Amino acid sequence: MPYPGAGGQQAGPGAQYPVGGAQYPNAGAQYPGAGPQYPGAPTAGPQQAPGSYPASGGEFPVAATQAPERVGLGLLAAAVVVLVCCGLTAAIYHWGFIASITAWLMAMGAAWAYGRFGGAPVKGRVPLLVLIAVGIVLGFLSMVASAVWDYYWEEMGSAGTTQEALELVFGNLFNGELWQDLGSDALFYFIFAALGAFGVFRRMSGIGKAKA
Repeated sequence: MPYPGAGGQQAGPGAQYPVGGAQYPNAGAQYPGAGPQYPGAPTAGPQQAPGSYPASGGEFPVAATQAPERVGLGLLAAAVVVLVCCGLTAAIYHWGFIASITAWLMAMGAAWAYGRFGGAPVKGRVPLLVLIAVGIVLGFLSMVASAVWDYYWEEMGSAGTTQEALELVFGNLFNGELWQDLGSDALFYFIFAALGAFGVFRRMSGIGKAKA
């Protein structure tokens, strides 16, 4: 189909496409240069406050200052976890299950609680490890207490009293023969406790190297 010429007349077949110079004004007439209409590179944004970005490249923000370690709060949170796991150990053993997994949970849970509320354990590393070790021992004693408690009520039945049961429990907590009677239950408990404590110690060693 023929296209109209510059003056509104239809051009012949040989003139369907107008000559660039005759039909369209030059680029300078309709499309001004970059200076007036299209500015060059965008202007820089607002200046950042001093210290907001590192002096090296100005691309990445400076890492926030790490909060100080709160040893007391971290140890308190870890102690709560230890006590809960001790009670859980006694309850699980009372229900007839092997309570070894609670030893692992105690070690890992105490370390998690310290890190959550006290920060990365650096100054509190040794106190936390001591707390975990004491908690593992208390967990084992709670398992012994559960075994003695159940034994008393099985033997005495309705004739027993709570006071006598407690006296029997406290009198046999450190009974070596009773510990031996626990056999594999005690063995698995300390194996899982060792695994949990080793995992905590390895994580703390990594934290210490990172801080150094």
